[in-house]
Amino acid sequence: MGTIDEGLEAQIRNIEERYGKPLSEWIAIVRESGITKHTDMVAMLKSQYGMSRAFSASCCAESARGGWGKYGPGCKGFRPRSSRGDVQ
Repeated sequence: MGTIDEGLEAQIRNIEERYGKPLSEWIAIVRESGITKHTDMVAMLKSQYGMSRAFSASCCAESARGGWGKYGPGCKGFRPRSSRGDVQ
């Protein structure tokens, strides 16, 4: 059985492979949309980008939390929670 970090890494990898943008770009799209209601964010990603409900909900939730691994513009990597200094 995989760890939580391995599951998050796999989910990020799947989003990036399936939808062609790094997670940091999806988070930026959500933030720049100006939409504040979670269900409306999910609907926007589904309708405008063809993203599945599950992946769009994950991107919206991570956008609200500040993003996995504190992504910055153009960041392509993922730092698992166990290696981040801000999370114990």
